Amino acid sequence: MSKFEENVMKLLGEINSRLDKMDEKFAGIDSQFDKVNEKFAGIDSQFDKVNEKFAGIDSRFDKVDEKFVEMNDRFEKLETDIEEIKAENQFIKRAVLETNDGVKTISEDQKSIHEILGEHDVSIRTLRRKSALIEEYEL
Repeated sequence: MSKFEENVMKLLGEINSRLDKMDEKFAGIDSQFDKVNEKFAGIDSQFDKVNEKFAGIDSRFDKVDEKFVEMNDRFEKLETDIEEIKAENQFIKRAVLETNDGVKTISEDQKSIHEILGEHDVSIRTLRRKSALIEEYEL
């Protein structure tokens, strides 16, 4: 073998050695990429879980929104009922005031009748009326 051939063989040996080292490095890089891919797969799985939880939270918020709508409807009905009660109270107050006026008038008339007939006559008539009521009740 000539010197040239020896040099070529030596260079080829060095190239092979370097290629082997590069293969080892690429194998290491491939291994690292596999690990990175595994981590990304884990992250994807975690994101899927987070998305599922967000979907659950969204569902719960939808239910809360529905409850708020129901409560709002109920409050609106209560407000309507209160307004109706206020309006009815005005009529009741007016009726009570009119009744009070009537009672005052009757009371004043009674006093006048009592004064006209005298206490003795009124007491006798009251006793007669009570005894008649008792007799009716006993029958």
